[in-house]
Amino acid sequence: MSASQQKKNRRAEPAQASPKAPQKQPSRAPWILGGIGAVLLLVLAVFFAVWNSGFFVRHATAVTVGSHQLSPAEYNYFYQNVYYNSGAQYMTDTSISLDQQIYDEESGLTWGGYLHQETLRAIATNYAVYDEALANGFTLSQADIDLVEADIANIALSAASSNTSLNGYLAAVYGPGCNEDTFRDYALMMQTVSAYQTHYAENLTYEAAALDAYYAEHAGEIDTVTYRSYSCGEDESLAQELKDSGDEETFAAVAMNAAGSESDSTERYASAKASLPAACRDWLTDPARQYGDTETFEENGSWTAVMFLRDDSQYNERPTVNVRHILIRDGGETTAQAVLDEYLAGEQTEDAFAELARTYTADSNAEEGGLYEGVYPGQMLRPFNDWCFDPARQPGDTDIVTTIYGQHVMYFVGEGSDTCVHARTAEALRSEDYAAWVSGFDGRLTASAQSFGMRFTAGR
Repeated sequence: MSASQQKKNRRAEPAQASPKAPQKQPSRAPWILGGIGAVLLLVLAVFFAVWNSGFFVRHATAVTVGSHQLSPAEYNYFYQNVYYNSGAQYMTDTSISLDQQIYDEESGLTWGGYLHQETLRAIATNYAVYDEALANGFTLSQADIDLVEADIANIALSAASSNTSLNGYLAAVYGPGCNEDTFRDYALMMQTVSAYQTHYAENLTYEAAALDAYYAEHAGEIDTVTYRSYSCGEDESLAQELKDSGDEETFAAVAMNAAGSESDSTERYASAKASLPAACRDWLTDPARQYGDTETFEENGSWTAVMFLRDDSQYNERPTVNVRHILIRDGGETTAQAVLDEYLAGEQTEDAFAELARTYTADSNAEEGGLYEGVYPGQMLRPFNDWCFDPARQPGDTDIVTTIYGQHVMYFVGEGSDTCVHARTAEALRSEDYAAWVSGFDGRLTASAQSFGMRFTAGR
């Protein structure tokens, strides 16, 4: 009972005679207040210790989306991806708060508001896909999990080169409280989203009648023309020299010399007829065009030389091809040759090559033994494409091909089951259907920011 309550009780009791004067009781209030103060200080000390430890960044709720509760650390991963993908680092002043920099003059939306808005949208869309993947029983393959672990290992190497720990590096890049555990959870979730999207797209199949109907309506968007082009600026004489070059190799050599570059400055283009540059579209699509034809085009004082190589629709009815490859990114030709020699020293079968691909390839199709099916002209990079569609190519052929991605140890399986036009049409239709499917996730879930947890996020 408190001292004040005792006084009240005494006032409420009837007065009684007493032989002695009442003894004054010592007050306990100073001791009580002192105890409360000590406890309060202790609580505050613990609170700020927890605050500074990153506990709230990892455990508070910054965003709710569907049945998910995202911590500030998880929000930070999405936020940083939005920040860099939007190019904000190039369009804002890092010395001024993003909430004080205007993104849209008309609405008054700041960069801070815009990035937060886009982060919530990204969270909602990705978790909508993630939830559907889980509902359909989709799980990551071991190869997908290995990709995540490889990413973490690479980040750890970057951290070591900066003389910091992995957790310290992640916190510096994404924000306080971000560490290996939270990053792994985020990366596995995003890998699930990516793998499920790929799974969906790859399982879109079409009957021949549907492909024929779609091609009849969209031929100009599907059929491509392959050509070389070089912009000569105001140098009309250079454009004329390229026009007189006579063959593809000379055309490329003249352009490389003009550019002062050892790389091919006139890489082949394979463009849909409907998307060809307006200035040369009619010339490139003229049925009379022949391989090696060259012309110059002038627009607003700027000259361009163009060499026609082929109308890819000529291959419409030819079969696609199936190939296997082993991508070697590190070690160059020496490593690629060693892998090819290992194959040649063995059984020299497709299965043997596939097993080597599972062991050595740096491509994402290791589980499939490096297999690409239904390849059509113009789909792959030029050296890869030219090797596949060499008229002399035979099943079982092997070689090494170089592209910008590295060395490719090649194995030719044979002709595919589809025609090239059906393969190209299926890809166009698949792309259209996939885009419609992805857009269906917009608005399916709503990501809601939670004020307390948002205090611990990056950029807020």
